[in-house]
Amino acid sequence: MRLAARLVGEAIDFGIISKEEQELYVCILCTMGFSAITWATLIILGYLFGCLPGCLVFLVLYLPLRIFAGGLHCNNRRNCYILSVVIFAVMIFTYHMMESASYIWFDYLLYISVAVIIIMAPVQDKNKPLECAEARHHRRTALKILMVEIILLLGMNLLFQNRLSKEIIFFSTVPYKLLALQLILGAAKNKWFLSAHSEE
Repeated sequence: MRLAARLVGEAIDFGIISKEEQELYVCILCTMGFSAITWATLIILGYLFGCLPGCLVFLVLYLPLRIFAGGLHCNNRRNCYILSVVIFAVMIFTYHMMESASYIWFDYLLYISVAVIIIMAPVQDKNKPLECAEARHHRRTALKILMVEIILLLGMNLLFQNRLSKEIIFFSTVPYKLLALQLILGAAKNKWFLSAHSEE
């Protein structure tokens, strides 16, 4: 936070941005810094536990969808980071415990997860509310990203079915299962939040 404020202050001194935009740019830098730390943690864990390629595949597939599909968000960055690390650890632990990974043709949980994303996206959060126009834009973009990723995933499995490693198969399907869970939990949280406030 202090580093972001200092960088923005220097940008104001040099006339790059105006004083009125200071708070906005500090927020943007803090968000970018937090995201970089979070995803760097996954890359480090992937490297330490011998599944760096799989973690990179996960990031490439998950990040674009997560941005536009939304889902559950924590109330502060510390809790978000802790939850993210726990999710990364469980994901990597599950991968190492599996003897083999099912091909996507037989991964019925993947089909269910994709259906959930198609039906529910985007799920906004009280910490990241969306206007109606924004929600429509996010939905269209999320579905386009999902369609491209699924086509690539199916094509990859068709072309390299017998040569794909367990690691790539596993980490290429986790993003959709995780996102579907986050959408369901996010919607449940929103419903609880609205019911709690309606009773007050």
